[in-house]
Amino acid sequence: MSNSIVSIPTARISDLFVRSQLLAQLQSNAAALYKTEMQLSTGYRFDSISEDPSASHTVISLQSLLQRVTQLQTNVSTNQSYLSTADTALSSVSKLITSIRATAVGATGDTATDSQRAAAAEQVQAVIQELVVIGNQKYAGRYLFSGSENSTEPFTYLNNVVEYSGNETALSSYSDLNSLFQTNINGNEAFGAISSQVQSSETITPVLTYDTVLSDLNQGRGVSSGSIIVSNGRTSSTIDISSAKTIGDVAALIKSHPPAGAEINVDITATGLNISLGEGSSGTLTISDVAGGKTAKELGIAGTADSSGVIEGTALDPTLDKTTSLQDILGAYAGATIHSTGSDNDILIKADTMGATASDGTALNGVTISYVNDVTSGNEYVESDDSTITVHIAAGSTTASDVVNLINKAHDAGTISFTAGIDPLDDVNGGQGLVEDGASAMTRDGSGKALDQKSGLQITNGGETFTVSLAGCKTVEDVLNAVNANSGLLAEINSAKDGISIRSRTSGCDFMIGENGGTTAAQLGLRTFTEDTKLSDLNYGTGVKVAGSGSASGGVDFMIALSDGTAMAIDISGATTIGDVIDLINNNANNKGKLTAQLDTYGNGIELVDNSGGTGTLTVANSDSSSAATDLGLIPKGQSKIISDTNTITGRDVNETETKGIFTALINLKQALLNNDTTGIKDAISMLDSSTEQLNLTQADLGVREQNLDAMSSRLTTETTNLKSLLSDNYDADVTQTASDLSAQEVTYQAALKATASILQMTLMNYL
Repeated sequence: MSNSIVSIPTARISDLFVRSQLLAQLQSNAAALYKTEMQLSTGYRFDSISEDPSASHTVISLQSLLQRVTQLQTNVSTNQSYLSTADTALSSVSKLITSIRATAVGATGDTATDSQRAAAAEQVQAVIQELVVIGNQKYAGRYLFSGSENSTEPFTYLNNVVEYSGNETALSSYSDLNSLFQTNINGNEAFGAISSQVQSSETITPVLTYDTVLSDLNQGRGVSSGSIIVSNGRTSSTIDISSAKTIGDVAALIKSHPPAGAEINVDITATGLNISLGEGSSGTLTISDVAGGKTAKELGIAGTADSSGVIEGTALDPTLDKTTSLQDILGAYAGATIHSTGSDNDILIKADTMGATASDGTALNGVTISYVNDVTSGNEYVESDDSTITVHIAAGSTTASDVVNLINKAHDAGTISFTAGIDPLDDVNGGQGLVEDGASAMTRDGSGKALDQKSGLQITNGGETFTVSLAGCKTVEDVLNAVNANSGLLAEINSAKDGISIRSRTSGCDFMIGENGGTTAAQLGLRTFTEDTKLSDLNYGTGVKVAGSGSASGGVDFMIALSDGTAMAIDISGATTIGDVIDLINNNANNKGKLTAQLDTYGNGIELVDNSGGTGTLTVANSDSSSAATDLGLIPKGQSKIISDTNTITGRDVNETETKGIFTALINLKQALLNNDTTGIKDAISMLDSSTEQLNLTQADLGVREQNLDAMSSRLTTETTNLKSLLSDNYDADVTQTASDLSAQEVTYQAALKATASILQMTLMNYL
């Protein structure tokens, strides 16, 4: 755009005004010329926001969006490369498996020689090593199959087993401003590198405690943040629990915000909250949600007090958490809270033994603890029987702290099975408040049995058997760490958060969890050989071969001869579990308590203990038409009889678990070829086929992801083009127009210079 030229003044005006006008003209022309020159040199219409605020705002927004899209394009392009490399690697795996399978099939059968099988085994060994190399492949410094542990080499092949050190965590990257996509394949997806879960066979619901996190309640659904209304029928209090993190925080908020003129007692039981009005507080207790809320309902306390004046909350079902105390996972300690009017005087009573009874069989639930005012200060004492504990107090003088000391002293003396402490919800000054004559409570909630932490777990994995001690463990996380400290194991809280699962990271070996002389594995539900184990699952799923009623043995599967000469014919044709077999032995008509069949207390297996006291030997022998005793682990493999010169036969674990994947299949295949084990070869090829099918599914999923990335890349390219076009419309200069403007402005500027030169030459004489 050209600038106009200021007209030459002809009126009678001052010389100063003329000069200022000419100077303004020159400055205006020079500025316009400079701006146009800048537009030509930079290619942009403006270089500061003030030149075009509206367009500048649009340009800034477009530039920001373009930067984001450019970064997304980089993400997509990078991860296309990762997935493409992984796809190529998996294709190589697939080709190797197809080739070695054909080799193994060709070396199987009566026509194959030992040397052919040995050669095939060597080829299998070479394939295993090559697959480990492929599994450890890197791209751009990142291991492809390590999960999120992408700086850790995933596979190690040593002592004929393959151990996986990666995890199953997905790596994600943005493909759009608010969209993530998975960018990796982990070793378990590709190779089947982690075994199936050995997880708690029983649901573990932890006991509710002061420290239970709200987000763990209601089977992990948590509690909505909001307010509740507590009323005694005359006044009410609205309590905001949004600041609470634990159930103890909730209880403290409720207790400290009663309706005006009332007092509230809050007890945290093993399952939920119990809330009541304190002594001397009249009215009917009701708790409700603020309109539209559901906090009280989710806390299980919405409603009206029952005839005893208590709102007994529903079970809150907390899930298992890493911070959950081990003493809270298998049962609860019987206990009660004794409330007195006022503050700093409520006392918690707790049994010293988990469960409903003490070690001597004395009941721990249903014990009444009460205060009786019948002594003078300084003469207080405790007396008890099986169902009551009476604390003799001096009303107006005895404090809660005094009562705690009395009860704990009686416990230490062995008089009672309970200890005491100040209720943390009412602890103001260490229990200096006075207790109240007639106050009482009854113990409840005692259940279960404490976890056996002394014995620990006996685990077989990676070709060795070792013990995992839980002696120093305090929380669930401590247990997980203790297990995971052993190479080749993966312990975690299961997906339902109601138990612990343990898996093996090792391929090519057996994996078993048993006892170490105690009950730890059974209590955690982790024992792999139990009375509930199905016979059909034994021996890698081949089960137990029985004689059958039409056999030469008449249905007898094996014989047991005791040291006193007693013979027992055992028919297990009707048994479906290990427990059924144990019962059949123990209840045999000839047994009469002479022989005890049980699970081994160390490791796994069936143990037979001869109690007959004879001078002979304990013997177990298969019948001619059955291999049941061998299949049950009572007789060693390849034998039909076992003779013990002691009074005990301890069977082996025949419920072996293994990591069913490519590496296990190939390691088993190699060994079966060397042993000319036709059944073993068949089983290994079957596992290899199943693993190949999983590999194909993984490749298919990978292909879908690659296609999605291609589509994303195309869309982002189009979006980039559109954004650049919009940016150009708002920011780029029109070169043709700008060049034309430059030419016109140069002429204008030159004209202004000439006019200025002419005018500034004029004198007063010229003017006159």
